[in-house]
Amino acid sequence: MTSVQWKPGNYYGKDREPRYIAISYTWGRWRLKGAMHPDVKGLAVHGVAWGNATSRPRSLHDERNGECVEINFEAIGFDNPNKPLSPINYAWLDVACIDQTRNSAEMAVEVGRQAKIFKGATQTFAWLTKLSRQEYLTQAERHQEQATPTRAEAKSGIDKVRRGLDINRREIEQLSLDPWFSSLWTLQEAYLCPQAMFITRQGELLSQSDIDNPAKDPMLLSYFIDYCDHMMTIVTSHEKKPQTIELNDKCLLALKSSIERSGMIGLRSTLPITLLGAARHRATSREKDRVYGIMQVFNFRLGKARPVCDPNLDPSLQELEDELGRELLTQEPIMSQMHVFENLPQVGKGWRISQDSQPTRRLHLVNHTYGEGKSVFEGMLAKAQLSTVALNGVNWGQFSGKACKFSKLVEIWDSDKGWGGGIIDLDGAEHWTAVHGPDLARKEAIAFSQLHPHAVVLLLGLAEKQASTKSSSMPVGLLLIPFSSQYGVSESLDIWRRAGVCQWWTSHEPNNGSEVGGTLQGELRDWILSAGAFG
Repeated sequence: MTSVQWKPGNYYGKDREPRYIAISYTWGRWRLKGAMHPDVKGLAVHGVAWGNATSRPRSLHDERNGECVEINFEAIGFDNPNKPLSPINYAWLDVACIDQTRNSAEMAVEVGRQAKIFKGATQTFAWLTKLSRQEYLTQAERHQEQATPTRAEAKSGIDKVRRGLDINRREIEQLSLDPWFSSLWTLQEAYLCPQAMFITRQGELLSQSDIDNPAKDPMLLSYFIDYCDHMMTIVTSHEKKPQTIELNDKCLLALKSSIERSGMIGLRSTLPITLLGAARHRATSREKDRVYGIMQVFNFRLGKARPVCDPNLDPSLQELEDELGRELLTQEPIMSQMHVFENLPQVGKGWRISQDSQPTRRLHLVNHTYGEGKSVFEGMLAKAQLSTVALNGVNWGQFSGKACKFSKLVEIWDSDKGWGGGIIDLDGAEHWTAVHGPDLARKEAIAFSQLHPHAVVLLLGLAEKQASTKSSSMPVGLLLIPFSSQYGVSESLDIWRRAGVCQWWTSHEPNNGSEVGGTLQGELRDWILSAGAFG
């Protein structure tokens, strides 16, 4: 294996902008330090000035002969057969392409380019180091055989459901127990490359069936993401309607735990802000990497990675989370709030994403085609200015924009002029059924407005008016409730607590009456220019 250096004009050797594959894998946790295992030879890479990296046996090394597995790919197996392309002669492998000298400036620069590298690859492969293709197929066949309930279980609805949940867990863990799914650094690669193909320990393509040519039906990461998302929907339905099995059933809890550990749920939403929540289930030797390991997805360089940075600067994880949140507020004000907190945040921290942030459960923001999640907000105008302000030594969110009494919106949603009503998604534990139709959405909104009569909606985003007057849109807003005066945070600013997010139907065709239509579109006197702090 030879490492080819970049040259001006984007040349590698004699090739200009060559097509290449990228390999996503994990090995850092098994990297050998010092004189550990002197018998283990490093990966032989020619053309590099740094030492060859070594790892513990049975990680990057084939356990049968101790030699590193050489992976050979033929481009024709992955290209459109009707449009044959030139062979792919280049691969990107971090130990061969990144200076492995610890804490070197070159290493820091290259690590900061990972997002660009993986986005530019012709094809990406996720290398599972603990599984062979035959082992996977054998286990899958065994699961199919075990899925059939016994005669006694068939008569018992509970036992039948429990068997199904247990099989689902095993199917997920077949892949998710591989170290690739617990690595923090592979998380952003998974987000960037949902169409990555799984390859096994020996470099074989993984497929869902026993076929001679796995390239005809390769297993994609997106398939596994979709499967985990579907399984979580089943778990949630059992949690909200515990008629068949109990909430504390060990099979149900075990399946939920396996799904959460896999980190796939945050990837299904395609919104990058959910990655911080997914990162809490990943292993890392440095807690700060929970931010450093995902910041490239946003094209941010934070903390020590900033272009101009004090070399002695070493921000804490909380400071990095504040910095990430602040950049999102100013650069992506709408997207910065499109999440819900699984657990209520500490006072003053509700303005930014955290490791408790989860994808919105209600709002119609999911880009089901995968890819760039921010594309959901293309064509939507930001209607509020968001920033931060320090109050009593704590960074709070600060807003300026139009706000409307939530009770006024609920009044319209509940009328025959409400154009389908609205949807709210509240922070904290889920209390409503996962099957959330218009009637339940209306009940939830009414209940919240009665519990919090002084709540307001800050208008975050509104779709640009289309050429067609009959097009409809769904504005998004931030639900805010007044903070109790006991906090005494500020005498000059109104202080609010973030309660969740909301969305509602409207139309550019004013057939509901000018006043109702104007209110739904964030206009007229019901919307008042407001400013304050929130957290």
